[in-house]
Amino acid sequence: MASRQWWFVVWLLGAAFSVRAAVVFPMDAEWRFFKGTQEASAPDPAAWRTTGFDDSSWVTGQAAFFYDTDTSANGYTGNTRLSDMQGGYACIFLRRAFAVATPTAVSELQLEALSDDGFIAWINGREVARFNVPDGEIPFNGTASPALSEPIPVQTFTISNPSTFLVAGKNVIAVQGFNVSLSGSSDFVLNVALASSVDDVLPVVVELIPPATAQVRELTTIE
Repeated sequence: MASRQWWFVVWLLGAAFSVRAAVVFPMDAEWRFFKGTQEASAPDPAAWRTTGFDDSSWVTGQAAFFYDTDTSANGYTGNTRLSDMQGGYACIFLRRAFAVATPTAVSELQLEALSDDGFIAWINGREVARFNVPDGEIPFNGTASPALSEPIPVQTFTISNPSTFLVAGKNVIAVQGFNVSLSGSSDFVLNVALASSVDDVLPVVVELIPPATAQVRELTTIE
């Protein structure tokens, strides 16, 4: 009697996902901040960006951080006025902690910033956004690139693969905002928000071949 060979293939033909946008923190949030009269951390000038840095001595303030010599309706306004910035320091350092329950569920982050004149942002020490500043490390007495035409619109940055640097529990975003010069600029503003895109629905099986009730005499292939 001729032998018979049975071929069965099990297929997962599809999956359904739901992506939910969530605000991590909005504009006008509270931050720990340090005025850039010196490096924010020494001897390692990058230590202040990490989760383990102790910022308890820093001042708490609410964004937007600003100053403006134009007192008309066209000038910048905000919640924390840096009245000593012009001629005193060209940058400020900001830190804010936020919690993440499941880093692998976060598919993207969206960072929005109103910045005059420029900034760099890090999450857990990883650079995630840069606007109108030179490449590379910039010291506390560095400045932004040449000023842009005002009004400067809110900038949006999409951060892909955040699970490569997010951790379960406490995470820290650090932002260094720069003015275009120490004394020659008439204004400064910095306001930052962060949102996330979260996959919060598990994939579902849409078809099995053969069906779950089938009797399989021989299984040679699985997909």
